[in-house]
Amino acid sequence: HRKYNFRIFVEPQVYPVYVVRFMQINNIDGNIVNPFDWGEYLIWKLPKSKVSIDGRYETVYTREVMDKNWDFSMGLKNRHAILEDYSSEIILTRRSDGTRRTLDGETAWVKIHEDPTAALYVRDTPRMQPVLRKFYAKELVDVLERPSDAFP
Repeated sequence: HRKYNFRIFVEPQVYPVYVVRFMQINNIDGNIVNPFDWGEYLIWKLPKSKVSIDGRYETVYTREVMDKNWDFSMGLKNRHAILEDYSSEIILTRRSDGTRRTLDGETAWVKIHEDPTAALYVRDTPRMQPVLRKFYAKELVDVLERPSDAFP
């Protein structure tokens, strides 16, 4: 605990520490569809963004919202419902999720970053055009230094 000044250790193999740092460096924010267990970390690190779900679970979210998040992260038949219902602009998914494989074939979503843990997609919308222009021009800044393992 002393090593992290009594803060929580965040494993880069489990949490999206690199992609979050990439988003911070490049000023990318918006409505994020994310895995359940990443929500609180995203809320803390990306305060301008809204997450689709987090650890508050039933305290804050309806069963319908939880089901839509589950369908999305499991790649089930109704997986696109959350994208339309909540004006999602960003998808942050595990590289290992089935959803990532289906997103690679979508034309409305562009994968702009991927690391060993996570993949980051943005929707091709007017609000995300500045990000996409930088992506296509190869002007997005990559993470050069290792992000902190400590949370918060």
